[in-house]
Amino acid sequence: MRGDVLFFKGGGGLADRLISWRTRGRYTHVEVDLGDGTAIGAVRRGVTRHPIDLSNPRIHAFSPQTTRERIETGIVFLQEAVGDRYSWGDILNQVLTLLPFAPVVFAERHAFDCSDLVGHYLEIAGGVDVSSLEQTPQLVTPNDLARAAGLF
Repeated sequence: MRGDVLFFKGGGGLADRLISWRTRGRYTHVEVDLGDGTAIGAVRRGVTRHPIDLSNPRIHAFSPQTTRERIETGIVFLQEAVGDRYSWGDILNQVLTLLPFAPVVFAERHAFDCSDLVGHYLEIAGGVDVSSLEQTPQLVTPNDLARAAGLF
């Protein structure tokens, strides 16, 4: 459904297991459904609009409890982000949080990882209180968003 947030479980590879372990949850990727069989998400090649594999049983969707106008405003933000770069700095930020001192947060304009992009969307669209995460958008993970949405 248009505006739903799609949470994906990893396929069980090493990277997926590391993401699940580090983020204390089952989800390794997150995108937004555009309601026409496509989604917008940040993947390695950047922010893209692409078909959703609806047969993938690892998808979990929920509709934000918000107004249609706010969802559409959030979708405009996502559409404008298509073509932006993938933020490897966000991934580096996650690694740096493992260090015993307070890390410097790397932020890039017009660059997102999947949860940073969807976190910004949720700030606009509402329905999930991302302010409760107490983290900069560059440190939010798919599982942080799932917890804020009450999925576990």
